[in-house]
Amino acid sequence: MSGGSDRVARREQAALDLIAHLPRVYAYVRRRIEPREEAEDVTAEVFAAALEGLSRLQNPCKLEEWLLGIARHKVAGAARRQVSSRRGLEALAEQADAPGAAFARLQAEQERQRAVRSVIQRLPSDYREVLLFRYAEQRSIEEVAAIMKRSLPSVKGLLLRAKEVARRHSLDEETGHETS
Repeated sequence: MSGGSDRVARREQAALDLIAHLPRVYAYVRRRIEPREEAEDVTAEVFAAALEGLSRLQNPCKLEEWLLGIARHKVAGAARRQVSSRRGLEALAEQADAPGAAFARLQAEQERQRAVRSVIQRLPSDYREVLLFRYAEQRSIEEVAAIMKRSLPSVKGLLLRAKEVARRHSLDEETGHETS
């Protein structure tokens, strides 16, 4: 019976280890998913999948990288779901008739956020991910390489290309031009 209780104890400890990573995983998801409630749901999906797949974790020292890998997949699925629902919400917002300066300020802030999201969303997924990991989450290049399962030189090059493409897209947004 000792072997069975050891397995239970290891599984309980692994679950506690998972929970310790909740704030970082939620922060990762929250930067990519709007609104907050949806980000919370996606984070719950990440941890449900992690608990289910815990026995397949090869290297417990890489638990956070493994969790973030799961999160990447869950965020991608949520993003696909959001595209269709966002179209309906934007149509409702256009019909709203709220007067006043507060509404104008809110619209201006939303427009700025839309422009930033637009630039980020127009980037290829690897460019988007490397920029968000490096700058939004302030991870080292070494951490980004480990999470993305790429070599350090590959991530450095990817980061340079991503910044250049984001800069070009941002200029396109400002000038109203499209580059191919």
